[in-house]
Amino acid sequence: MKRIINIAMMFIMVLSLAFGAVTYTSVTEVSAKAKTITKSEAKSKALKNSGVKKSKIKKLKIKYKAKKKNPKYEIEFETKLYEYEIEIDAKTGKLLEKSVELKKAIVQPKDAKLIKSSDAKNIAFKDAGVKRVSKVKVKLEIEDEDDNDEDEDLDDVDNDEDEDDDDEDTDKVYEVKFKAGAYKYEYEIDAVYGKIISIEQELKSK
Repeated sequence: MKRIINIAMMFIMVLSLAFGAVTYTSVTEVSAKAKTITKSEAKSKALKNSGVKKSKIKKLKIKYKAKKKNPKYEIEFETKLYEYEIEIDAKTGKLLEKSVELKKAIVQPKDAKLIKSSDAKNIAFKDAGVKRVSKVKVKLEIEDEDDNDEDEDLDDVDNDEDEDDDDEDTDKVYEVKFKAGAYKYEYEIDAVYGKIISIEQELKSK
């Protein structure tokens, strides 16, 4: 009889331990999930960073990447002019990376006068919303229809003269790179109209 009682007690202990383990696991999972922001919050942060109104977006996609150490949200959407790809830290809500691309190519007139390199820098700084920057690099990129690229470094130098161009389909773009705060930036600015062609913003240390 004693032996039966001991066996029953051991069985009850095993069940208790198993139930406790399941309960702990469930609580841990809920706790871990509670530490991440919601999809709605991630979308709001992405739109705020991009300066885009909710009513202006279309083709919105949000994916949650459940990495153990660095869970994140990948957010994609479009506006009338641009395509956006954004990564948001699911724990902190901080922007990890942003990529913006102009949807339609810009046609530049032949022999058009170029904006200054300083103007291109100011366009990039204003869009990024930064005042204090470091390690600024400005490069004029010239690409013709034969895919022959020419680069000209213009760090802190204004460009007042037109480039020699005998090709009607030559694209002239300023590449502006700089660092500000916790991020590094790379902009492509149309050298004729001053329109932003692309943006790359990335957290220095993810």
